[in-house]
Amino acid sequence: MDLIAFALLGAACLVCSLGVVRLVGWIFDRRDAALIRQIEREALVALGHMEMQRIYAREREVFNDSFD
Repeated sequence: MDLIAFALLGAACLVCSLGVVRLVGWIFDRRDAALIRQIEREALVALGHMEMQRIYAREREVFNDSFD
């Protein structure tokens, strides 16, 4: 009788430990995805800033050329 109880307890522990491992993996995946989204947002802002600097430099060049 004790053997069956220990076998069921062992199986339950195995199932619970696998569930915990999957939960931890899911949490890490969500955290990694959030970091990737943040990096993509920062890169988009940096690219936009570089584009604006390029546009401003071109406008300054055109403005300065008009006075020559």
